Amino acid sequence: MTTLAAQSTRRTARYIQLAAVAAFLVAWETGTGNGWMNAFIESPTFWFSTPSAIGTLFWKLTLNGQLLNHVWLTVSATLIGLAIGAAIGTALGILMSLSDWLEKLFDPIWSAMNALPKIALAPAFAAALGIGIASKAALAVTIVVFVFLFNTVAGLKGIDPVVRSNLRLMGASRWQMLKMLMLPQLARWHYGALRISLGLALTAVVVGEFVAARGGVGFIIQYGFGTFNVAWCYVGIIVLGVLALVLDGLLRWGQSRLSPWETTR
Repeated sequence: MTTLAAQSTRRTARYIQLAAVAAFLVAWETGTGNGWMNAFIESPTFWFSTPSAIGTLFWKLTLNGQLLNHVWLTVSATLIGLAIGAAIGTALGILMSLSDWLEKLFDPIWSAMNALPKIALAPAFAAALGIGIASKAALAVTIVVFVFLFNTVAGLKGIDPVVRSNLRLMGASRWQMLKMLMLPQLARWHYGALRISLGLALTAVVVGEFVAARGGVGFIIQYGFGTFNVAWCYVGIIVLGVLALVLDGLLRWGQSRLSPWETTR
């Protein structure tokens, strides 16, 4: 009964959400199309466009393949930056956890570098690495690496010292400790780090595309702003929202497959 009630509640919530979105789109279309917004804003279609114009542009870009190309550029840069940043951050976190001396030596350095606004590096990366995918992925790496570094250190510090001592008494080597204790402990920490880092990496890539790019979703938004065609801006914003939902959904699906007890608890 509880399961049926929960499903009914979720279904009702979905209907309410869809109705709210539909009502908002109708109000937007009629308000700009029929001109009642002129009482408050001059030329509302110039500033807000209309859902029909945005949908037409979206369909046109989809049919000619431009939208898919832009989405691929943004997604590939995001995933590359996410993978490289996660690998580097995890490796550094493990090294710092294995050595108190290294942690004391580098902790103030990492803290200072993490406080640096990474967005300010976008022009420097564009100048050094060009306006292709490399500069966008590099910018994402500078953000993601610290998320995984600090999550790795925190996760490994949370290991029960009794379990660690028992493994050492049993003669476990450092590799065995890493394989049997540390990496499994990091799994749940890294799921949270992945979800946080995904949004941060996507944001970094889009900002890099704002600065200088040949394509990408950020390029679509910047193009719309530069040509005073707000429909392009809304297409880019909508695509970014859909991308974020899809990628986060994939992460949730992967977590449910690899550790179902975490999602059903």
